[in-house]
Amino acid sequence: MTSTKGIIIGGVKKIKEITSSEAILELENTPLKIKGNNLALVKTNNDINTIELEGEIYSLEFKAEKKKESFFKKLFA
Repeated sequence: MTSTKGIIIGGVKKIKEITSSEAILELENTPLKIKGNNLALVKTNNDINTIELEGEIYSLEFKAEKKKESFFKKLFA
């Protein structure tokens, strides 16, 4: 991904953290980490669950949530 100056993201359930170098969001199905420089929250729209960020964006990282397996399933698997 090359550097970009802004992004609009839909499906945002929760804003966990936004700093000038990183934004961590909880989307409908997965967490999203955005890395860059001079990141700033420009606009939120709670009606359609979108946010707009400005700044130099270098990476978008989606993380799959791990399902917690019970102790007994691990033990007898």
